[in-house]
Amino acid sequence: MPCALRTVYMFCRIRNTKLDLTVNNLFAKVAVLTYCLGAIAHIVVLVSGHPGDQMPIAIHWIVTLFAGYAGVGFILNIKRMSFKNFSDRFFYGLVLIHLITSAIIHAYSIIRSTNEWLTYFSNTYSYFAVVYFITFGYYSNRLDKRIRKM
Repeated sequence: MPCALRTVYMFCRIRNTKLDLTVNNLFAKVAVLTYCLGAIAHIVVLVSGHPGDQMPIAIHWIVTLFAGYAGVGFILNIKRMSFKNFSDRFFYGLVLIHLITSAIIHAYSIIRSTNEWLTYFSNTYSYFAVVYFITFGYYSNRLDKRIRKM
């Protein structure tokens, strides 16, 4: 199994899970997928050394659609969430803000046909990005499990 698929499999843990996809719980699965793909993309940047301003337009479309859908899902379902403590509420808000701002920034790249804003990030940013993408993906996966129990 290729490394990328193994990573997605690790986060999603589909093996023994019933995939009951509804609008109310699909947003967390899309968030997990978004963060898995983002972590893989940043690992590729680290390994290959490609500058960020050479990002293909297709990646902007994927991030805009997936992060936008997941972010809207986080917004629409905030009332029905039962938070365990302050840190749970904090991470929920952090993931929500990250998804929405990512969707907006990548949509800007599509509309303006530019990667100019990516020049502000050096390739060393990808080290940090891999860590928080895995962290946010893990949180989204745990959130997905809680939603399925609701």
